[in-house]
Amino acid sequence: MSILHKAFTLFTLVVLSGAAEAGIVWEFDGTANPSGAALRLLGGAPAFTSIEGGKALAAGSALHWADMPALRVGPEIELRCRFRIDELREGTQTLAMKDGEYCLRVDWQREGGHLSVFVHTDGSWEPRLRGPVVEPGTWYDVRAKWTGVTLTMDVNGEFFSCRHVGTIQPGSEPLTIGPIVGVIDRLEIRNPGFDRSTGLLGLKATGAAAGEQTTFGGEAGWKGWQALGGAACEVRSGVTQMTFPTASSMFVSPPLAVDLTHLPFACLEMDAPGPGWTGHIDFTTDTGAGSVAFEPLGNGRPTLIAGVTSNQ
Repeated sequence: MSILHKAFTLFTLVVLSGAAEAGIVWEFDGTANPSGAALRLLGGAPAFTSIEGGKALAAGSALHWADMPALRVGPEIELRCRFRIDELREGTQTLAMKDGEYCLRVDWQREGGHLSVFVHTDGSWEPRLRGPVVEPGTWYDVRAKWTGVTLTMDVNGEFFSCRHVGTIQPGSEPLTIGPIVGVIDRLEIRNPGFDRSTGLLGLKATGAAAGEQTTFGGEAGWKGWQALGGAACEVRSGVTQMTFPTASSMFVSPPLAVDLTHLPFACLEMDAPGPGWTGHIDFTTDTGAGSVAFEPLGNGRPTLIAGVTSNQ
C-alpha cells in the first residue's frame, strides 16, 4: 500500500467464489485479432490450421502482443485455453506468457512434461502449480486462476490447487502466445480486478469531497457506500448482508481522507457463506490503485488485513 498521508482514497470490498465475466478472447478462427479489446500485434506471423469444427493457431506460431492494463497480472486473473500437444520435446512449450507476471506452459520433458501455471511474486517464478502430465494427441481444456491467495487449475475436469501469496509487479512486457508443437484452439484472459480498478478510478474522477470516517457498519452505518456491478447490500437485525454475483461486483466507500502509514491495516468482522471464498479490498489513492487479497476467517473471528500485502 502506498506510504502516504491524508490520501484521497476510495475502497471497494469484494468477497468472491464465482468466475469472472468474459474477457479478451482469441478464437483463432482464421484471424489472430481477439475480441474484447483492441490489441496491437508486435511480432509473429499468424498461421492457422484446420481442426474439427474450425481452425486453430498452427504449430510453431508465436504471436507477441503489446501490453495493455487489462493484460497485467492482478488478483483473480484467469487464463482459459484449449490446446493439443502433438509432440513433447526438450524445451518448454508456451501457451501464454507475460514476462515477470504470469505463464501457462507445458514443462520440459526432464521436468516431467506437466502442464504448469506460474505467477511471478516476490521476484520469483516459483512455486508453480503443476497439473497433469501432458499426453500428445489429447485435447486439453484448462482454466487457471490466481485469486491473490491461491493458484488453481481445472484441466478437463481435474482440479489442482496450491497456496500462492506474494507481491506482484505488473509491467509493460508484451504478451506472448505460443509456440507449441501442436495447436491452440482458443485462449481467453479474464481480469476482473482491472475492471474494478477502472470503475474506482472513474468514481474518483468525480472529485467528491473526502470524509474522515474510518469505521463502518454496525452503529456507524454505511452512509455514502454504493453497491455497483450487480452487488447488493441489506441490513437485517443489525447485520449487514452483501451479495457479489460476479467478480466485477463491488461495494464502494465514499472518498476517504485516511492516514496510510508504514503498516496500514483493515479489520473486518465478517463471515463468508462457506469455505473457498477469497475477498479483495481494492483502493485508489492520489498516486494510483492497488488491491489486497484475503481469506475471511469467520466464526466470530475478526480478519486483520495488512496493507503490506498489497501489490502497491
